Formats: sequence, structure tokens, C-alpha cells
Amino acid sequence: MLRGAGDSGAEVKLTIINLARAKLLCQDTIDVKATDVGKTARTAVVDVRLMLDYEPRREASHLLQAELVASHMRICYSVPQSHEYMRSGYPSEPILAEAAAQQMFAFRKRDSGAILNILKDNMDGGLLDRGERGELVGRELLMSAYDRAIEREDEARQRSETYPQDMSTNYSLSFGSPRSYSRGSSLITFVEELFTEENAHQVLESLPDNIKCETKFRDAFKDAKVRFTHS
Repeated sequence: MLRGAGDSGAEVKLTIINLARAKLLCQDTIDVKATDVGKTARTAVVDVRLMLDYEPRREASHLLQAELVASHMRICYSVPQSHEYMRSGYPSEPILAEAAAQQMFAFRKRDSGAILNILKDNMDGGLLDRGERGELVGRELLMSAYDRAIEREDEARQRSETYPQDMSTNYSLSFGSPRSYSRGSSLITFVEELFTEENAHQVLESLPDNIKCETKFRDAFKDAKVRFTHS
């Protein structure tokens, strides 16, 4: 479809992504802060990318998942004969993951702690599996670092390129900023965003200790890219 759109491909892509964002939130207005949408809607946005593990013994978590399936693009995989709950999840769908990334960006632009607040709210309410807290924190750290790396490189790209005044035909997904979280980022930028400045410097300036080599990490991986949409 995008190939057949020709010169209108970017505009069609924007329309598809914004439609997916609207479907995730189950409302037409998408450039909003997290508290402007319901708890289930903002949970759906985070769930697409962080693959949340819900508490299996809580009826409230069963009801939440049912609502996610009914109104927020979650897929029902199976239902047991008892019909007491359903097995569901968000499949690895690139368009939906990109839409969720753009929506998370919209949330963070208005409240830098929005994503952590969403996770904390669900954890405090007993909806998420407490046994998976460590894994969830790890996934969030990786995803946040990746997003910051994408945004940092995008800002640098905007400073070095000239965009037309009419942004309506560009891949302008949020706040007039052309950005694609599916594009991937430099591994060096990702490391710098994942660690503190001091620790990132140690990693990037390190030498291999299993072979004799004078090539630093920074130089060995200067052209490497990292790209993922779920964690």
C-alpha cells in the first residue's frame, strides 16, 4: 500500500500510525498527556512495548486484560472451557509498536515521569506480577535508553537538514517532529543513553580482555546499529 502511494507515502504512513494510536487509546484525540486518558488506555500503550506480566491470580487483572482485548488492540489467543479468563497478549506487530512508541513520546513530552507512573500505578494496584518486577525494570531501562537515543539522533538530524515549512506531507508523528522509533540508533548513542556519563565512557573506551587488541569498543562498533521495538 505504501509503495503504491508514491509521493504520498509519508502522509499515508502518518495516517496509519495515528489511526493505530487512536485505536490503542480508544479515542480520537491522541496528542494528550497520560492522565487525560483512562488507566486501561495508558496501560495498553506501555504494554505493547514492555510486554507486561499480569498477576494471574487476581480477578482485577483478568478484567483489565478483557478490557484491553475489547477496546485497546490486545489479541485474545485462547479461552479455557471454564470461561473464567482468557490468554491474551500483544503480538510483535511493527506498526502497533511504532504507534505505541509515538504515544509514549507524547506522554513524556508533557510529563517526563509518565511511563514510570503508569507502571507504578499498576504495580501498586496488584495488577502486575510482583515476581517479574526485576525483569520489568530491566526492560523499561533498555526501552527508555533506546527511545532517548532515537530522539537525540533525530534532533541532531533536524539541525543538519532543512525541512519544508509545510510538515503535513512529512512523517511528522508528534509535535511536528519527523521521527521513527523503528529506524534504529547508533550503538554508541545507545550506550551513552543507557549508562551514566562516567560508566558509558568506561565501556566505550574499554579494550577486549580475551584477545590482544588495541581497538577500543568505541572504534570497533562505530558503525554498529541497535534496533528493537519491544523489550
